[in-house]
Amino acid sequence: MDAQFARSPTPEVAVKRVVMLSLKSPRFLYPDLSELEHPDDFTVASRLALELWDSIPDGGLTRMAAEASSEIGTVSPPWPAG
Repeated sequence: MDAQFARSPTPEVAVKRVVMLSLKSPRFLYPDLSELEHPDDFTVASRLALELWDSIPDGGLTRMAAEASSEIGTVSPPWPAG
């Protein structure tokens, strides 16, 4: 953060850069995703729907996650089926 302030022409530009870097950081976007974690299909579907539609997964995406999960025997979705 200090480097952004040192390199920026004004404090306003530095603040904009720091905010953008923070918002684009994977640690900000996916705080519960660690490097060792392997998210299940419903978690991936949730994150995809949130990113694309700003909502929970629709019926088609839920079915695809369920089909993929049934192949490996995982649990049902954590959101209402729709």
